[in-house]
Amino acid sequence: MQKQLPFEPSTPKGEKSIVPLESADALRERQILQREYLLHISREISAALDLPTLLQRVLRYAVEILAGQAGVIALRRADGTFFVHTSVGLPSEAVAALGPFLERLPQTVEQGEATNWQFSDVREQLAGVSQVTGMSLSHAVGLPLLLGDQFLGMVFVFRTTGAALFSSIDKTLLQAFADQAAIAIDNARLYSQMTARANALSKLYQAGLALAEQGTDLDATLRQVVRLAKDAVEADGAAILMRENGRFAVSVAEGVLDNDDIRRSLADPSLAEPLSRCEPWVIKNVADEPALAPLAAHDIQTGVCVPIAVGSEQSGSMLVVTRNKYAFHPQDVALLNAFANQSALAIRNARLYHDLSLQHERLSAILANSADGILILDEGQRVQDFNDAVARMTGWDIKDAAGQPGSAVIRLTSPQGAPMPLPQPDARASVEGYLARRDGERGPYVSISLSPLRDAQGRPVGAVVNVHDMSAFRQAEELKSTFLSVISHELKTPVALIKGFAETLSREDATPDAETVREFGHIIADESDRLTRLIDNLLTAARVEAGGISLSLVPEVPLDKLAEQAAAAFREQTDRHQIDVQFPADFPLITADPHWLRQVLDNLLSNAIKYSPRGGRIRIKGWYDDASVHVSVSDEGLGLSEEEQKHLFTRFYRAPGKKRISKGAGLGLYLCKAVVEAHGGQIRVHSEEGKGTTIAFSIPRQPHSSEQEAAHE
Repeated sequence: MQKQLPFEPSTPKGEKSIVPLESADALRERQILQREYLLHISREISAALDLPTLLQRVLRYAVEILAGQAGVIALRRADGTFFVHTSVGLPSEAVAALGPFLERLPQTVEQGEATNWQFSDVREQLAGVSQVTGMSLSHAVGLPLLLGDQFLGMVFVFRTTGAALFSSIDKTLLQAFADQAAIAIDNARLYSQMTARANALSKLYQAGLALAEQGTDLDATLRQVVRLAKDAVEADGAAILMRENGRFAVSVAEGVLDNDDIRRSLADPSLAEPLSRCEPWVIKNVADEPALAPLAAHDIQTGVCVPIAVGSEQSGSMLVVTRNKYAFHPQDVALLNAFANQSALAIRNARLYHDLSLQHERLSAILANSADGILILDEGQRVQDFNDAVARMTGWDIKDAAGQPGSAVIRLTSPQGAPMPLPQPDARASVEGYLARRDGERGPYVSISLSPLRDAQGRPVGAVVNVHDMSAFRQAEELKSTFLSVISHELKTPVALIKGFAETLSREDATPDAETVREFGHIIADESDRLTRLIDNLLTAARVEAGGISLSLVPEVPLDKLAEQAAAAFREQTDRHQIDVQFPADFPLITADPHWLRQVLDNLLSNAIKYSPRGGRIRIKGWYDDASVHVSVSDEGLGLSEEEQKHLFTRFYRAPGKKRISKGAGLGLYLCKAVVEAHGGQIRVHSEEGKGTTIAFSIPRQPHSSEQEAAHE
């Protein structure tokens, strides 16, 4: 039997406790009318599910049958407080004035029984209502809306001062209306749940279609998942946090969660444990969760976190939040959980495709950027594909070459120009020769090998042609010839001069004067120094080729002072050049090998003087930044062409048009490059023909570990 919580009316202050009683005929007429009303209400409840309309009719009938002047149905919130859902006989401003009355209502059924719902003066609690309406409401009867053990709310009927007090019969009548109201609320709730489930199924179906349309685009899939999840439960924000190596990071976000500060706070390692839960995590108050406390600063109050997993494999979590309190209901959590389960497979498929695509892109990048040419032939030895190296070496474009015989694209000739056959795929041999380019010109010297491609059953399905550029090898061979030519010439000249002047001085019939002897002696000394420098350079070049230059690092080397010393020495050797040194006063000291750096400066100054035969200004300029110091040597001489600049730092290289201007073995700039790189730096050239040349190098302010190790060896 349903519990009764009578709202016992109190006698208003200053009035007599005796009130008029209702006549027997009036009471009988009201009971008949009550049965008719209850019949109408029962029919309406079974015919309609519009809760506001039903509660309005229930309350109107209750007020009318109990001869009241006003009534309200106050529903109970989850925290035990009440709010007016339906009112009769009261304007909206009067409903707002019911606050003091609602605050006195008990939060539980047990509290109502304990207090017996006694008020010292109902009129006092409804003073605000009376002030707005002009009605002096003083009598009330109220009963709880109970559905089993659930305390849904209260129904009240009010009478004005002077009207008859509510009797036990009135309470019995009101109980019937309270029962009808509870049934209406329950039916509406069931209908709402059914509607919500239907909407959820519809949203899940729409989500499935949307995810299917996204296909294999991982980023687009994640964004669609977040957008649909946020809209499905009418949230203020949603995000997907993908799991990588046990940690979570925001991959995509929508709404209030699309904020850099929030993204950083959600990457907190302390969130790894709660985000790894296999069950949904309902966050009733964000401020109570230490790891999520920063979200409260953005007015976020509640949230739900559901795992995105396929089987036991969790790929991430979905976080949905709102700025409202008590926003998420069990059906919302169930919907998000079902949505996450549906999304997990799409995300996994997109992720797998993304990983495969990334791997394919990497392989394609390796193929495209490989220094060796790679060409794919089909079973009929026709071209299917090749990389940029093949295109560069042969002059063919893949669009024109596709479908052509492989022998038409890869044509090999001997050094004498005779055609050479390609190796057979099964021979596993390689041949060397010059490629014949598409335009008929001779291409690079290459080594070509073919490897068969077979399917899972071992049947041949094509071949891979590897084209290895051997131009460097050929250049090395040419360098040997150049080396022998240069050395034979450069060694013979000083040796011949030394021998000639020495023989002249030693002749018995020669009687040179002292001035001639000194002149011959200077020539012999200069040529000896030249010979010594040449030998030293050759030995240094050999050491560089064998494994680099060994540095003796010294801390606090003043590179600006080394430049000034080098300039002073070369000013004595020329009267046609003005050598300027420009370094800032606060130029930093560095850790370096001062001997080798001085040799770099000497070589650059020597070249600047030699290749500006008409004289001019030579500038040594220094500057620095946080990481490196920089030095450049500029002249106003002959300059270099673009082709000459490409080979400037190569062993034994001398610009063809400059060979007659000065002697040398072509090792100076090669050694400069070796010294600078041994310090962890870089050297570069900028030049225009007829306008001079600038060679600049950079040295790190702090030595690399490899330099320190080399210095200790």
